[in-house]
Amino acid sequence: MQPKGHAMISPRLFPFPSLDWTKPENAHAWLQKFLDSFVIGILIMDASGRILMANAAVHKIFNVPPASPLEDITRFLPPEDIAKFEMNRERILRGECSSNEDYFLLEGDAGRWVSCTFALLPEQQDGQKLTLVTLVDVSAEKAALEQHDLAAQRYRALFDTAADAMMVLSPEGILLDLNTMTCEHVNMPREELLGKHLRAVFTSAKQAVVTSSLETILRTGEQRSFEALLTSPDSPIPVEINARPINFGGQIAVLGVARDITERKILQARLEYQASTDPLTALNNRRHFLLKADQEFLRFKRYGNPFAMLMLDLDFFKNVNDTYGHQTGDALLREFSRQMRVTFRHSDILGRIGGEEFSVVLLESSLHRGIEIAERLRQLVEKGPLQLNDSTVPYTVSIGVTIAGVSDTSLDGIMRRADAALYRAKRNGRNQVEFEKAPDGPEQSVQEHAQ
Repeated sequence: MQPKGHAMISPRLFPFPSLDWTKPENAHAWLQKFLDSFVIGILIMDASGRILMANAAVHKIFNVPPASPLEDITRFLPPEDIAKFEMNRERILRGECSSNEDYFLLEGDAGRWVSCTFALLPEQQDGQKLTLVTLVDVSAEKAALEQHDLAAQRYRALFDTAADAMMVLSPEGILLDLNTMTCEHVNMPREELLGKHLRAVFTSAKQAVVTSSLETILRTGEQRSFEALLTSPDSPIPVEINARPINFGGQIAVLGVARDITERKILQARLEYQASTDPLTALNNRRHFLLKADQEFLRFKRYGNPFAMLMLDLDFFKNVNDTYGHQTGDALLREFSRQMRVTFRHSDILGRIGGEEFSVVLLESSLHRGIEIAERLRQLVEKGPLQLNDSTVPYTVSIGVTIAGVSDTSLDGIMRRADAALYRAKRNGRNQVEFEKAPDGPEQSVQEHAQ
């Protein structure tokens, strides 16, 4: 690499005439003065390597007083560089190349480097061959390059040993660089991933999110965080990506640091499950059931999607607890929840409202359909008592059914109608299904979904 500020001298750029060293002294003095005007070091050497002329810059480079002769330049070089210097000079003398450049460490000056450029001068009248050697102190440039290389090595080491996946993406979404952890996540070598599109490391479900985030970062120049899914042979890996624009090799790019948040997602799902699920029956708890049912009511008001509401209560449940104990009562609640899952569709909303009371939202269902499914469950419970060890615990359920009506302004009104039908079933002897029509409910049943 040509050091900054180093002007190479060649016979074409420096038209040195054929010299006769027997000419008067004033010619020699004029030439010396001319050479001393150069800020770079200039040496003229004969075929044996003897220094014929050296300008003031050379003396400064080698820290030799101007009046002191230099004689042999190799005494300023460490032993390992002497052979290299002589090889370069001899190649020029043999005419193998018009010029050549190399770097040498100065003897006794750790960290001081000179750049030497060798060129052959025109052949002299007496036939001897002279070599022009230009010298430039490049210690500062060398130190800067070494620091740059050291910084690059440290960056690479940190980049590759990072516990997070790191990648550099071009504005077009091309992978310009990536670290070891990224390769381990996607189970592909770095060589295969470089130059590929981001679709090679992100699942199709999240590619639009990544692309949109890249565009925003490049447009605003600001850091941005978002979630995505890395591809993986086993299952996609959820990651949180912190990304910002950087200069990468002279071009604008985006550096993304992707942290594996699998454990966080598992914990989040567990907490969400615990917050929304009844721990005994694994049905929706009261709060979550009402939230989902209210969402269905809003859909009904906006789009007219009909639904039926069922309120269910186990008959004489207190007697079961008193006779068999609370453990048996808990087992009965779990068994009834299982029978509910067998009867209703996966899309229906099932919840434990409290104690032995349950509720169901039957999606896309008419009053007639709601009564039919409720009766099916009632019979299943009546014919399927709880079998616990050697004991058989019979039980029944009372059910009230209604549907959403056009004049309903809230979910509460629908639930009150279903409750009224449930308590009528209780008063009429239990173990039966009663219904309550909506004041302005649809007269015709909608097309039913298959069970």
